[in-house]
Amino acid sequence: MSRQDIAKEIQLLRDKNLSYQKIADTLNERKIGTISGRVKWNKGSVSKVLAVSKDVSKVKHHKNDLIKELKQVKQINSDLQNQLNKVKQDSDNESIKVKHEKEELIKELHQVKQTNSDLQNRLNMVKQDGDNELVRVKHEKEELIKELKQVKQTNSDLQNRLNMVKQDGDNELVRVKHEKEELIKELKQVKQTNSDLQNRLNMVKQDGNNELLKVKQREGEKSKMSIKGWNVQKSGGYYRLFKKIAGKVHGIYLGKTINQDVAKKKISIYMERL
Repeated sequence: MSRQDIAKEIQLLRDKNLSYQKIADTLNERKIGTISGRVKWNKGSVSKVLAVSKDVSKVKHHKNDLIKELKQVKQINSDLQNQLNKVKQDSDNESIKVKHEKEELIKELHQVKQTNSDLQNRLNMVKQDGDNELVRVKHEKEELIKELKQVKQTNSDLQNRLNMVKQDGDNELVRVKHEKEELIKELKQVKQTNSDLQNRLNMVKQDGNNELLKVKQREGEKSKMSIKGWNVQKSGGYYRLFKKIAGKVHGIYLGKTINQDVAKKKISIYMERL
C-alpha cells in the first residue's frame, strides 16, 4: 500500500473511535508494513502518521484558501482593468480620474510633509550625537525637497492633461450636436416619406375596396340568374343550379364559373334521368 492509502486506512480506523494501540494491532494483523519500513506498528507510529496526515490536511485547506483568495484578487484586477479601459474612453471619467490622482498626490504631499516633520524631530534629537548625523539628516531633507518638487511638477502636468481633456470634450460635444441636427433633418425626411407612402396606401386600399364592391355586385347579379327555370346560386366559391320539382328541391353542380351552354346541357341530362 502507498503512504496515502495507509494514512487513509489509519484515519478510517480512528474515525471508528479506535485507540492508537488498537489501530496498531489491526494493521499488524493485516500485515500492513509501516511507512518507515519497520516490521510492526505501535501506538507512537500510528499517532505520528495521524499528526502528519492532519498537518497535510491543514496545508491543503490553506492552499485552497490561497487559491480562492488568488481568484478573488484576479477578479479584482480584472474589474480594475475594465474600469481603467472605460475611464480611458470617457473624457468625463478621465477628468474624475485626474482629480482623484490630484487628491492622492495631495495626500502624498501631506505624508511627505509629515515625514519632513518627523525628520526634523529626529534632527533635533541627533544634534546631540554629532555633526556627522546632522549632515546625513540634512541630506535626507534635501532629497525630500527634491521629491516634493517632483510631486508639484507631476501635479502641474496632470492639470495640463485635465485642461486638454476638457478641450477635447468640448470639441466632441460640438460634433455630436451637429450630428444630432443632421439626424433630426433625416428623421423629418423619413417621416414625410412615410406620410406620402401612407397616403398612397390609403388610395390603393380605396381603389381595392371599390373594385371589390364591383366584383360583389357582379356576383350578386350572377346569383340572381336563372337558366331554363333553374336558379343560379354561389356558395363557397362554387356555382350550383337549384329547382323545386314535384315538391322536392333538386341541385346541379356547375363549378367555379358559369357557362350558359354547359349549364343547359347539364340540365337536359339531369331532366332525362328523372
